[in-house]
Amino acid sequence: MRKAVEFAVENSLLMVLGALIALIWANTTPQRYDAVVHPLHFAVNDVGMVFFFGLAVKESSAGRYTPAAWRARQRRGTAAGAPVVFV
Repeated sequence: MRKAVEFAVENSLLMVLGALIALIWANTTPQRYDAVVHPLHFAVNDVGMVFFFGLAVKESSAGRYTPAAWRARQRRGTAAGAPVVFV
């Protein structure tokens, strides 16, 4: 059982399972799904994205184990995605 849990966590299977559940739920009872998900919209879309891009900036600027070219690519990707949070 422990190996199955480790495999699921390492391969992000919980995220895939959550996406499938949300997809089925949104298509079977859309009113109920919207009533539950709508209050979480700000927390997930805005606050969550700020933390995500903050972490991306931190990792790209730290650059401990990556070559300079990879760090530059990370910074460009972060800079391209970060302004979307504030629009």
